[in-house]
Amino acid sequence: LVLSILVELWLLTYAFKRRSYSVAFIFCLMMLCLLVWTFGYIMELAAPDLERALFWANVQFLGIVFLPLIWLAMVVDYTGQWRSWRPFWGWALIFPVVTNLVIWTDPYHHLFRGTPVLKTTGAFPVLNSDYGFWYYFPTATVDFLLFGLGFVLLVQVYRSGSALFRRQILGIGLATLL
Repeated sequence: LVLSILVELWLLTYAFKRRSYSVAFIFCLMMLCLLVWTFGYIMELAAPDLERALFWANVQFLGIVFLPLIWLAMVVDYTGQWRSWRPFWGWALIFPVVTNLVIWTDPYHHLFRGTPVLKTTGAFPVLNSDYGFWYYFPTATVDFLLFGLGFVLLVQVYRSGSALFRRQILGIGLATLL
């Protein structure tokens, strides 16, 4: 996990130096989301009790729920379709914001988690989140749709692109699948 953070920081720094390119700026946002996710997970594993583990699990979702949308934004920008997608982004940001509100207020309604428990069977206590309706239906469904839509856009541009463009698209697609 520490190695992941170092790679994410290096990629963030590399892209930040090129932030005048819109796709590099969007990539910076993606790396920030991954850093929040990874750091939150490290802290979740280090948490001594359920309350702190849940807090750090919630922190992770600050990055996780924005990641599919930012990835789609990067694909849209990379494929040169930003202008036609402009009206979409304002509305699209509503879902991750609402999802984070659902996550942080979950103790009052249990839409995101049912009855989470901290299991201490190995070297680290592991949070069993017992995900509920909001995680499986809207969140997972929207995330898969956004990733799928991005792949469709990449495939469309792959077909008409030059050899260099095709290799780049193949690299983006394989990295995302991994």
